[in-house]
Amino acid sequence: MSTHENAAIEPPDILVWCDEETTGLVAHHEHLLEVAVLVTDVDLNLLDEVGFERIVHYDQGTVRRFRDNAAPVVRGMHDASGLWDRLSSGQAVDVVDQEMLAYIKQFAPNYRQARFAGNSLRLDMNFADEWLPETAGHMHYQFLDVSGMAFLAENWAGVPLMDKAYGHTAMADIRESLAELKYLREHGLFARQHAAVA
Repeated sequence: MSTHENAAIEPPDILVWCDEETTGLVAHHEHLLEVAVLVTDVDLNLLDEVGFERIVHYDQGTVRRFRDNAAPVVRGMHDASGLWDRLSSGQAVDVVDQEMLAYIKQFAPNYRQARFAGNSLRLDMNFADEWLPETAGHMHYQFLDVSGMAFLAENWAGVPLMDKAYGHTAMADIRESLAELKYLREHGLFARQHAAVA
């Protein structure tokens, strides 16, 4: 019997903006290092200004191995942000999963009430499926990928790509993703007459 067989299924009216930092691109070969979440309504109003962010714990020997085996671009990215050095102070990945789900349930308590949103989101969802299964199992199968919308906006409507800082920390990147969708909306895409200006 499915664990969700008797769970309430509601329209996915909550957006869970998620970004993850990892050791690479393939979820079942690589490892989750950091995750950050912001939650909004469908009009992009933040439901909590602070959000949720966690670093996954690994011992120093494992961190050295991860860094040594990482692609140069990944190694340099986490060197620049200082993430490698912070991993020893993180939490076990199963604890991160439980705490992330509990945070999301404050805003979307019911099964499939929320959908993931973010940039290049398929990568983050793959890592959520692999490393954050409780959280991933609570979410709607539909998702909102800003990078795809930005691609269409540029190619179909001539909207220039938004300038980005690419800070490569999970929270900085997810705040930038939310800002990017607001930028696209301000340029007349996906306008809703009753949408509040966030």
